Amino acid sequence: MSPFERARGLAEFLRARPDLLRYLGRFTGDRDLAEDLVQETWVRLRERPPGDGGALRGWLFRVAT
Repeated sequence: MSPFERARGLAEFLRARPDLLRYLGRFTGDRDLAEDLVQETWVRLRERPPGDGGALRGWLFRVAT
């Protein structure tokens, strides 16, 4: 992953983070668990980013659930 792709992934993650947290909070009913799942999503993005480079936001939500 190039530095540009890494920066793009970080920027998209930071934009989606509040929505991910809200979504996962409702999904789990547990704010702390939702925080953990958002963190896990970030780790997965860093370790195994989506290969197609397409809709990263959709990928984040798929991975989070």
